[in-house]
Amino acid sequence: GSVRETINSAVRNHRGSPLTYATWDRASQTVQVGAWAETTVSGTCELYVSQGEVTVTSSAESTADVSTMTCGELSADLASMSSGPWQAVVTFTTESESGTSAPQTIEVVR
Repeated sequence: GSVRETINSAVRNHRGSPLTYATWDRASQTVQVGAWAETTVSGTCELYVSQGEVTVTSSAESTADVSTMTCGELSADLASMSSGPWQAVVTFTTESESGTSAPQTIEVVR
């Protein structure tokens, strides 16, 4: 589906990969997000940060241990984007599983 469908689905379902933190870093002008999932298979994590019709994305390979998979730190560059509230959602995909985090609002202040 589209990015908008992914975010709307996350808003409805509130399930999948928990966000451990989601913060605005004024110095680097980036949103920084950490996430993990209850799976022992590595895969790909994707960060979607959106405001209205604008979405900024980033992705990283995840790492797995004996009980969880972690996305590490994902960041999205918002240097040229608007201030105000943005929604962050992380998705993860492995060969056999996928999930989406509940959305978290991040306040971007210049």
